[in-house]
Amino acid sequence: MLINVITPEIQELINSHDWKSLKEVLPGLEPIDTSDLIRSVSSTEDRVIIFRLLPRDLAADVFSEMDWDLQEDILSGMNNTQIRQILTELEPDDRTRFFEECPSEVTRKLIEFLPVDERKKTLELLGYPEY
Repeated sequence: MLINVITPEIQELINSHDWKSLKEVLPGLEPIDTSDLIRSVSSTEDRVIIFRLLPRDLAADVFSEMDWDLQEDILSGMNNTQIRQILTELEPDDRTRFFEECPSEVTRKLIEFLPVDERKKTLELLGYPEY
């Protein structure tokens, strides 16, 4: 399996702060493999570093492959602008799935990050009244 081979390499790139090389390696992985790779890294800080190095379109695909716990871990290490970007880049059905996993108070806070048109679509898909 590719992940078993590349994890030590990626961990070494992280440990040595070789961000340029790490950024070059990540786009060659499938989103599911990148999600597994991020999960295999022990620290939240390193997980967030890996995630933030992904191209924006790939980051959304990788995020949608993660389970709720890992998504929450990644979001905890991001600023509001980064959260807005990732939520906006998600496909509406992936975004809806994500929000369905969130506690309702978290959903209400995060949904505010979306542009008005995306917020309306998401609220409709969730079956929430507009607020």
